[in-house]
Amino acid sequence: MSGTSYSTNCPNCKKEMQSYTDWKPIDLTIHTCYKCGFYIRNEVCFMTLDELNEDRLNVLEIDKPLKELPKQNKSCLY
Repeated sequence: MSGTSYSTNCPNCKKEMQSYTDWKPIDLTIHTCYKCGFYIRNEVCFMTLDELNEDRLNVLEIDKPLKELPKQNKSCLY
C-alpha cells in the first residue's frame, strides 16, 4: 500500500496509539490503541435495497424508490 503510519493520542486512555492512512483505492484511516483496545476502522459494505431507498428518500429527498439494486461489484470489498 501507499499509506502512511503515524502515532496519535488515544481519545480513551490518552496514551499513544497507532494510526494508518491511505488514499487508494479510497480514503482510509485506521486507528488502533494497543494500550486500551480502542480502535476505529472503516467499514466496506453495500446497503440493502430497503436501506438505499430509505436513505435516498430521507437524505436526498428522492421519493421514487428503486425496484432493484444497482450492480454492486463485491470484488471491491477487500
